[in-house]
Amino acid sequence: MSFDIVVLKPTQSVSSLTEVEDAEPLGTPTEIREASADFFAGLVWSSARDGSWSPPEGFVVEFQIAEGERPQSLHLSLHFGPNWTDATSDDFHNLVQRLFDELGWQAFAVSDNSPLFESPNA
Repeated sequence: MSFDIVVLKPTQSVSSLTEVEDAEPLGTPTEIREASADFFAGLVWSSARDGSWSPPEGFVVEFQIAEGERPQSLHLSLHFGPNWTDATSDDFHNLVQRLFDELGWQAFAVSDNSPLFESPNA
């Protein structure tokens, strides 16, 4: 199974991806890679914009940085199987929540445009 996530830094407080009118850049691709690697130990970048993280818990998160010198979005694709547990979900949630809290980023589920976490700007 997979779950797709869009990461943005909205310029205003929003409760849905559809409400985002404008977003600040997340940084340069290098800054985005470095920030992500600080939180996801073992994150491997196969190119300047594509990476993956495979923790021992048996799931994979693919990272794709949008085009541009100062991209406004990052796409995460979480791939998991039958070994995914509530504890694994909680650990992943806490790790990603910290990343977004510290950097001011907000994550949205692609499936229904809902925010995954409380916006740090709210």
